[in-house]
Amino acid sequence: MPESIHLPRIRSAQEALREIQQADPNTALKLYHLQRLMKSGTVPTLRAGNRLFVNLDMLIEYIATHPDLDLTDEHTVDGIRAISE
Repeated sequence: MPESIHLPRIRSAQEALREIQQADPNTALKLYHLQRLMKSGTVPTLRAGNRLFVNLDMLIEYIATHPDLDLTDEHTVDGIRAISE
């Protein structure tokens, strides 16, 4: 009998966010945050042409093991916070 194969759950940022929202409807996580994590290389990604994908399980593990993850929309440069005009 062949062993079962575990396939990684590869998702786009939008698909990953949709699944996270299904598991936690009150999540504060936004599409912008996922895209930032993916583009910065903080979480491993796969590229297919111009499209970027993430392993959903690795993303969830990263978020769960990094409680100090900063998801604010404020950007700081050398301690200076950008203000809206």
